[in-house]
Amino acid sequence: MKPTTNGTTSSPTRVELRPLLKDALASGNLKVLASFLGPAYRGFVKQEGKLRDASQMNAKNPAVFDWTYRRDHPELARLYEAAKVSQWNASTDLDWSTEVDPDDGSRALLPDDYLVVSVLPLWPTLSRQERSQQRLATVAWLLSQFLHGEQGALFAAAQVTQSVPWMDGKLYGSSQVVDEGRHVEVFHRYLAGKLERTYQINDNLFVVIDALMGDPRWDMKFLGMQIMVEGLALGAFGVIRQVTREPLLRQMLTYVISDEARHVHYGVLALQEYLGQLSERERREREDGPSRSRSSCATASSATSCTTSTTPP
Repeated sequence: MKPTTNGTTSSPTRVELRPLLKDALASGNLKVLASFLGPAYRGFVKQEGKLRDASQMNAKNPAVFDWTYRRDHPELARLYEAAKVSQWNASTDLDWSTEVDPDDGSRALLPDDYLVVSVLPLWPTLSRQERSQQRLATVAWLLSQFLHGEQGALFAAAQVTQSVPWMDGKLYGSSQVVDEGRHVEVFHRYLAGKLERTYQINDNLFVVIDALMGDPRWDMKFLGMQIMVEGLALGAFGVIRQVTREPLLRQMLTYVISDEARHVHYGVLALQEYLGQLSERERREREDGPSRSRSSCATASSATSCTTSTTPP
């Protein structure tokens, strides 16, 4: 790995596409497969997430205006009320004066057991400093992928807010946009200010985000981002919060988890009603789309999966 001009780190990427293509073809849903070809080309081949400081994705979704302003979804309304009283300020509610020292064993970012490299024969021969550097790289890479995923969630939440047909959904969605912006803020501040290291987006995560941004159906963005990506992130946040001994990281994840739980619940409430109105063919597409996203995450080696790996590239 080597530093890039924008302060991030990068590494050569080798991608094996055959498992993704085999799994996609086995489903028989070529429409879903076709929707991933463009994002896969841009992410795996053109490396647009790594070779540029910014990526332009063509977002396709309608803006639905509700001129009646009818409030007829009480569960979404209650979730919106909960969101309003649960807001927190990343600048003042977190103790940013906390010193984060990756070499301090009493405040280890992650235990050795959670580092994939710890099972390698070389691990016992490493010095304490070398192990600390591996731990720092692992946590920085993981949090970097969370950061990139949160930016994707920010844009997806904004798109869903303008497309969801119910006013209660739009009002709650507006609170999620604020939440996701705050998550981008805290992950970047922790990486840049405390760990002083940021990694570029994983190619597989880039492909998932690219595909979701270009899908015009708001419910597919829900399935991909609210249920799959946010659901995986929620589980990963919980594990890291439980095992880390670094107090600022634990405090930050506690706040983020409280937001993410609402986001996943929002997705479940909205989709329960909407999916029941779809045809069998449409439901099949909704099942296969997130499946392709999971396949994309599993395409690379376990060291470069979207959110579940604990080893940087």
